[in-house]
Amino acid sequence: MQNEFTLSDFLKLMGGHAVVRSIGVVAELGVPDALVNGPRTAQELAEVCGADAEALGRVLRMLAAIGVFTESPAARGLAESPTGTSHPDAHPDAHPDAHPDAGDGSRGATDALRHAPPMIRYRLTSISNLLRSDVPGSLRDFARLRGGSMSWKAWAGLEHSVRTGKSGFALAHGSGAFEHMRQHPADAKVFDNGVRSLTHQIHAAIVESYDFSRFRRVIDVGGGQGGLLAAILSANQSLQGILLDTANVVASSGDVLRAAGVADRCEIVAGDFFDPLPRQADAAILSHVLHNWSDEDSLRILRNCREAVGPNGVVLILEYGLSDDEAGLIAKQFDLQMLVYFGQGKERTTAEYRELLSQAGLTLTNVVQTPAVVAVFEATASSSRLAPAE
Repeated sequence: MQNEFTLSDFLKLMGGHAVVRSIGVVAELGVPDALVNGPRTAQELAEVCGADAEALGRVLRMLAAIGVFTESPAARGLAESPTGTSHPDAHPDAHPDAHPDAGDGSRGATDALRHAPPMIRYRLTSISNLLRSDVPGSLRDFARLRGGSMSWKAWAGLEHSVRTGKSGFALAHGSGAFEHMRQHPADAKVFDNGVRSLTHQIHAAIVESYDFSRFRRVIDVGGGQGGLLAAILSANQSLQGILLDTANVVASSGDVLRAAGVADRCEIVAGDFFDPLPRQADAAILSHVLHNWSDEDSLRILRNCREAVGPNGVVLILEYGLSDDEAGLIAKQFDLQMLVYFGQGKERTTAEYRELLSQAGLTLTNVVQTPAVVAVFEATASSSRLAPAE
């Protein structure tokens, strides 16, 4: 049989948990930051990052095997200095008083040096470079979120989610994800920073791929601290914006908007997307909002958006669309994340969005796939009367 799946293939597949958790750990420890100035040994990295050298070396060895780092041996007889450079005639196992003329003892040390395994130094790759905290487009915080303890504990509840359709996060942590964030500020910071680090790159791709210039004013519904809206307004100088999210979320959004130079063109509104929305905009954006909610709750949000933009307005849904291509595979993985975290949350196919929009009195008119996997689902008000809210 051609392309038969082997035992080796199966074992690699079943080791996925080790990869995710290990990436999360090295991101948390700041290992990539410690490699900015050049290669280092596990011992040196452990001293800098506060880890056990032998255990950290095992993690780095595995990650190097899949390209997250590279490893290279130092020449025999050369030892690493604390700065990562090498000096001759030294070895970590050699006695400090050993000397070529010191007799049989030193000859034994020399023989040990000659036959000792080379030390391993680790370097950054294009993958681990993204785990640095100081690079544009850093994904360190996303790795800390996805491979961190809060998410890891939640994923232990996947079987519960599959058996019941309910949140594994709630089972593991004792409350739903949003309530947990409100009660645990440290976890909320990890979550917010993780989402922000990922969406920063997504925002640039959305602005590149979709033309917002035809609108007069857009409202970003559930827009967080305004990162996406700031990117849209920065790229469209005549556009006005409204940022809507709960009061605790938008409390620090002014800093984001001022940093982008768009604060004078954006109104900040503390509100709830389950309530009626401001009506001044001709386009409503829902970015990574609907995948947190059931169809019933999503309909409530969509109907509010349709009422807000009026009969000539546009509703834009930015989500990972389920499909059978590479982008669809990533969407299927995020779909399970929604199941674990929210129970009723889910990613959807284009057909499912079309049906959901139709029930909300909207018609799907276009789907724009961006380079960042996320798709823009564009909808306009249907000619038929808006379906009544239940």
